[in-house]
Amino acid sequence: MSASIKVEAATVEGIAAFQSLTNQHRVEVAERMQMQTFDSGDVVINQLNNENNVYFIITGRIRVCMFSNNGKEIQLDELQPGDMFGELSAIDGCGRTSDCISLVNSKLVTLSQADFLTSLELYSGFNRYVMKRLASMTRKHIGRVFEYSAHSVRERLHFELYRLALTQSMDLQTDIVIQCPPTHADLAARISTHREAVTRELKQRESMGIITWNRRKHVIHDLIALTVPRSDRA
Repeated sequence: MSASIKVEAATVEGIAAFQSLTNQHRVEVAERMQMQTFDSGDVVINQLNNENNVYFIITGRIRVCMFSNNGKEIQLDELQPGDMFGELSAIDGCGRTSDCISLVNSKLVTLSQADFLTSLELYSGFNRYVMKRLASMTRKHIGRVFEYSAHSVRERLHFELYRLALTQSMDLQTDIVIQCPPTHADLAARISTHREAVTRELKQRESMGIITWNRRKHVIHDLIALTVPRSDRA
């Protein structure tokens, strides 16, 4: 991780949370921010830390995850440029709920807890964005809890592949190439199972022509097959 530096107002324009602000308000926000860079594999947030900064991604990718006592990784989210994270601790002053790890070299800007709360009070558009984000996070994780409780490994993998497809293309009638595909272990961590089960299910889906999934090519050919319930339960 590099030392923090001041942020230019133009940098704030690409952050979704501040796109409703006026140029003057972006200048004010930028003056409160610091920029930091992280190498691939660096831990940005650790659950054991007591800092409450809020982070905004300029470039790079951030994995939000937790680890069980035996070291098993549970992946909660993967964040992209323009996203924010760390706001829960800034809002309630309690500890971090997860670890956040830089997957590639990443450039982030930060707001201290005090400046984040001040910005919520000063800028109504930013306030609305944060509220909508919290609502979206709640809906997403309620849906995940339901998936884990009510669906088989096969169905959960279908849901995850479908979500991957939506991040790549909105044209769902053609082959969808998955850029930066997750590993089998990553998929297992996302759907609460083990790598061997994911490998087995991916091979079966490939033999059925639904996907092509190997080291050189990751393509979803039949998205409809991932959304229609099947009788061959895992």
